Amino acid sequence: IVTAGSVGWARASVRQARAEASAARRDLEHSLAMARDTLAIIRSADRIRHAGISLGRQRGGMVLFADDRRHRWNVVIYGVRAPHPDEVLQFWFITERGMVRGVQVPSPRAGPAFLTMSMPPAGGRVMGAALTLEAASARAPEPSGPMLVHLML
Repeated sequence: IVTAGSVGWARASVRQARAEASAARRDLEHSLAMARDTLAIIRSADRIRHAGISLGRQRGGMVLFADDRRHRWNVVIYGVRAPHPDEVLQFWFITERGMVRGVQVPSPRAGPAFLTMSMPPAGGRVMGAALTLEAASARAPEPSGPMLVHLML
């Protein structure tokens, strides 16, 4: 009985280890695909723009790599403090018809925030990018918080 129980426990342990290894492999494959996508945009960028960011005493910046053929951008935001719990960093597209809300920037912790995104379907031709500090509850279609970056292409 002890041997049968040990064999059953070992089989269950092996199944669990295989499932965990398979999940880890899928995560790594996903991370690798994202890194390749990011590098492809950086390598084929038609335009690269930089803007400095001042937030209190802290200095940082935003670098935008624009791939005009694929209509995708890679954006790096660095040196910016993490927003307070009731604030978010909000990325905006500047279009010919006005501002179009992009993504909320993940809170920068120990390093830069990396964003890879396609152009928005609304708003017409994209002419630039902006970064604001918004209230976490803000959902307005236009920026209402302080403008940290206003970058035209």
